[in-house]
Amino acid sequence: MIVFSLNGISVSVPEGTTVLDAARGVGIDIPTLCHIEGLEGYGGCRVCMVEVEGSRTGCATACTLGVSEGMVVRTDSEAAFELRRAVLEMILAEHPADCFNCKHSGACRLHELAARHGLEKVPSGIERSGFPVDDSNPFFTLDPNRCILCGKCVRTCAEIQCSDVYTLADRGFRSSVVPGFGGLLSESTCVSCGSCVAACPTGALRPKDGSWAGAMYVDRRVRTVCPYCGVGCQLDLLVSGGRIVGALPADGPSNRGRLCVKGRFAYNFIGHPDRLSVPLVRRDGELVEATWDEALGLVVRRLRETLDRLGPDGAAGLASARCTNEENYLFQKLFRAGVGTNNVDHCARLCHASTVTGLVSTLGSGAMTNSIDEIDLQDAVFVTGSNTTETHPVIGTRIKRAARRGARLIVADPRRIDLATEAEVYLPLRPGTNVALYNALACAILEDGLADREFIAERTEGFEDWAEKIRTCT
Repeated sequence: MIVFSLNGISVSVPEGTTVLDAARGVGIDIPTLCHIEGLEGYGGCRVCMVEVEGSRTGCATACTLGVSEGMVVRTDSEAAFELRRAVLEMILAEHPADCFNCKHSGACRLHELAARHGLEKVPSGIERSGFPVDDSNPFFTLDPNRCILCGKCVRTCAEIQCSDVYTLADRGFRSSVVPGFGGLLSESTCVSCGSCVAACPTGALRPKDGSWAGAMYVDRRVRTVCPYCGVGCQLDLLVSGGRIVGALPADGPSNRGRLCVKGRFAYNFIGHPDRLSVPLVRRDGELVEATWDEALGLVVRRLRETLDRLGPDGAAGLASARCTNEENYLFQKLFRAGVGTNNVDHCARLCHASTVTGLVSTLGSGAMTNSIDEIDLQDAVFVTGSNTTETHPVIGTRIKRAARRGARLIVADPRRIDLATEAEVYLPLRPGTNVALYNALACAILEDGLADREFIAERTEGFEDWAEKIRTCT
């Protein structure tokens, strides 16, 4: 452990820790504009300047400076404050003159830090302007005129999302963030996940739903789980005036601060005018509005008529994937314990019945046997029968990141899916030959002596009979 002094406090941290991480670990806030949690320090914005006693320059960026034994660092000194203030002044000098009158100021990290350092107007300078605004994406806008070139969108898209949409183009005052080779967002590889929007510290990347401008007027944030796929991403719904006005990613165990386009932008169905707000009952062939008492009374009456005429098994209950696990549990209990029938079904059975049956018979559990976090630690990943970036985008991104860190990615799919671009080996097998491929792989593992015999002996039954059957699969 390394022991150093931080604002007069003795702090002990593991070797390799940066001053920024050490400070945050003990609750000391050092402002940043370009730092991305979980990625290596970048030092691009220079806003995290701290005073370092005895150093050659007397100061350094906290996000790139590693702690050393006996180091003395001050984040709260007058010198450190003035350094950060000067850096912010230089950033603002290239910013639009109307910056402090911007309607988005309440949600802007640059405005927040400027206010904390006593800056109330844009200093005289050379304004970076005249860049075309890219409004081609259906969910967010790219306005290079409000960009401070912090690089967060570029790094987030490349190192976290692995989509490589953005790059920094040109030099000097003409420098700007552009998609691809300078085209439009709609023509790029952008998947509209919104990670860049969440990372941007200004209004250069802002959602079209108004959530960025309205963030300062949010009454509360409600932590919830995305209702779309089964990844279970956590997110914060922004609520204003009793209505949801935006969604932001939360640091959940499965998504770690990431969302896909559905979780980030597809929440408008909640308050859509086409949604039912009152029950409907059918009269004379037409659906008409009714009270809850009237609708529930009709359900009870018809259910009783069915049970009297056909018995318990004459009724069936169809549950919904839009309900929570707890609601579905109560629904099936109503039919099994109340009505007296096991005729309960769910739309998810359509796609999951076969997988659950296969998993239970082979692995003993109808669910995955490993955690999502373990994807990051794998030496090899074999993807087959899954277009992961389409069906479970956040997990698809984690597979991409594992591949870029050195994991060997193998993709077997008749289609050249998105993950195939990251794969070391892509097998474009014919439709319907999946089982033949798996048996051939298993046969090769056995013949080449790669099988873990101890593991097999402890955890399987009938293995030798199965091994004999696949000997011819080559």
